[in-house]
Amino acid sequence: MPKTYSYPGNEIRKEYYRSGAGMLLSGVPLLLFGPSSVIVSLLGCFFCLFSLYGIRAFRRSRLKIVLGKDTIKVTGLREKTILWEELEGVKLSYYSTAGMGKRGGCNSS
Repeated sequence: MPKTYSYPGNEIRKEYYRSGAGMLLSGVPLLLFGPSSVIVSLLGCFFCLFSLYGIRAFRRSRLKIVLGKDTIKVTGLREKTILWEELEGVKLSYYSTAGMGKRGGCNSS
């Protein structure tokens, strides 16, 4: 039976909230300041960064990794399938999940 992994929905929602709050807090003052103000440039950069963060959260919300008997399948905005027998190597990078407690980084269903 294939095992499916994805990011937890509640964590993705939190990222959407953070992105929206950042866009709101940097976007509203953009409408209030004059166009020649230096602060407009800074706020514009923050607005773009929070927008990119929201796009990244959207891409993560669509990502699913399915480990089957014969294949590894990654679906989302793009789809990729790798046969286990074609897999030559795997590089694992360490990142700390200590702040996440027992939840870890991804959910398995």
